[in-house]
Amino acid sequence: MGLNEFAVYPNPAVNSFVVSNDFGPNSYVEIYNVLVMQVSRVDFSSNGETEIDCSNWEKGYYFCRLYNNGQIEKTIKLTITH
Repeated sequence: MGLNEFAVYPNPAVNSFVVSNDFGPNSYVEIYNVLVMQVSRVDFSSNGETEIDCSNWEKGYYFCRLYNNGQIEKTIKLTITH
């Protein structure tokens, strides 16, 4: 990934997915369901990837919203299929 990139894969996901981020240590991801309820938050201490277990989430659509320095940078729609 290049500078300032954000990815979520695999998409659709079954039991887990990876959030990859090159924005740096002031970034975090919040994940919301279609009712706009936050189901997860990942804080990044550095660039990199983290795997999120979604095996106990309801199947359906979710939105992964990346924040950098408190500002929304990008939103990715995620599908959980189980």
